[in-house]
Amino acid sequence: MNELPFDSLHEECGVFGVFGVDDAPGIVYYGLHALQHRGQEACGIVSAEEGRLASVKGEGLVTEVFNGDNLSTLHGRMAIGHVRYSTTGANCVQNVQPVVTEYLRGRLATAHNGNIVNAGAIKERLQSYGCDFAATNDTEVISSLIAYEALHTDSIEQAVINAVRQLRGAFSLVILSSKNKLIAVRDGFGMRPLCLGRSDHGVAVASESCALDSSNFQFERDVKPGEMIV
Repeated sequence: MNELPFDSLHEECGVFGVFGVDDAPGIVYYGLHALQHRGQEACGIVSAEEGRLASVKGEGLVTEVFNGDNLSTLHGRMAIGHVRYSTTGANCVQNVQPVVTEYLRGRLATAHNGNIVNAGAIKERLQSYGCDFAATNDTEVISSLIAYEALHTDSIEQAVINAVRQLRGAFSLVILSSKNKLIAVRDGFGMRPLCLGRSDHGVAVASESCALDSSNFQFERDVKPGEMIV
């Protein structure tokens, strides 16, 4: 480790999600601020209220992208956020996460840390089914795959399970559904970090426990490799 230059060390993105708390978007803002070291290129927050998803995203640091005006457009008791260090896809606004995907039965937002080695093959297959893509990152492929699977099953949970079983690589996912559910998944090898926290009012998942601390959640445990939490 002593032989590696500091500028070669990158944590490769951070994810954070909260459920069941007042002003969830504001809490996610502070969580992302604590995770800023994991990505400085871009950031975003998506909130859910009464089946509607609202999003604020942009290139830059957390304090540069978010302000009182745009945060006031986000409401609800559940929200997810992301800070980005690009590993796949160009550094452009189309690749800023969380990615919001619409499908016939609703909408979902996906935040992702990791790399999917078979994303290209999955993307080609989804395109053959008629899916359109605006970004060039793995996250849009994952979100579109979940949406496609949601058309063929009765629950968003089973759609996530069906989609994740097709992914090859290292990943932690936080998914927000217009069905008023927050879902967190860690790959079967546990290659990307994800932890669970609780407060008196709700639940949070984060790439690192520092985001839990800054948002008054008590660290409970790491999400197990291959585990899905709903």
